[in-house]
Amino acid sequence: MPLSNWIWHKILKTNNAKRGLFSFIAFVLFIVLLVVVYTLILQRNFSGEILESGIARNQLRAESVFDLLSQKFSAEDFEKFRSESDMNDPRYVEIQKQLNEIRNFKGIRYLYTATKNEAGELIYVVDGLEKSTSIFALREVKLSPK
Repeated sequence: MPLSNWIWHKILKTNNAKRGLFSFIAFVLFIVLLVVVYTLILQRNFSGEILESGIARNQLRAESVFDLLSQKFSAEDFEKFRSESDMNDPRYVEIQKQLNEIRNFKGIRYLYTATKNEAGELIYVVDGLEKSTSIFALREVKLSPK
């Protein structure tokens, strides 16, 4: 084989190898791009569905707790609790105990009853937490606006 043919053959072989490597790298990058785009699309769709199902589940839980509370208690049960000294009333203690039991049974972090005071601010009536808890709210304590 003459020298010129041998050089030409090496150049073509080297270019084919470079082209092959370039094609392989381009193919891998294209596949990675497809996987990233597909993942982002799935994440966007599923995160919306997960959020909606979480909201729906929480609404159902809240409705079931409300139904349970409305069966156990009436507005009259809470009207006589006007001051912190009423927290020693046997009915108050019973309601507080039942709220705590429902809170624990339903897996709820906070369960309490509230009313508006003369200034129109929401205040606690009966807190469903244990009285020994550091965040237990006394009667007449204003609820945070959160």
